[in-house]
Amino acid sequence: TPKDSALLTLVDDMTRAIRDEDLIEFSRILKEGWTLKKASSKKILENERVKEIDDALAASSSVLCHKLCGAGNGGFFLFFKLEDEEMKIPPGAIRVNIDYAGVTVTRL
Repeated sequence: TPKDSALLTLVDDMTRAIRDEDLIEFSRILKEGWTLKKASSKKILENERVKEIDDALAASSSVLCHKLCGAGNGGFFLFFKLEDEEMKIPPGAIRVNIDYAGVTVTRL
């Protein structure tokens, strides 16, 4: 479909942004991809809790970009924020810290 092909065109751009360590471009592409994905099906934000989380992440000044990952009843929101920015984390969230040393997971 045209919307799927629009998402696919972002792949090369995202590869470049990651390779160039361009956080601004990475964030822009992730936002654009999430916007395209939401437009592809009204069912994505049919669940009120999912819509509530999406809206909260979009409204947060500390969140650079976010998107829903997974499908059906087993998804999660992936979001990126500046390290020094505080943010209210919802109960049941899991924090995953990624840096050059590796990945650490903390249940909140």
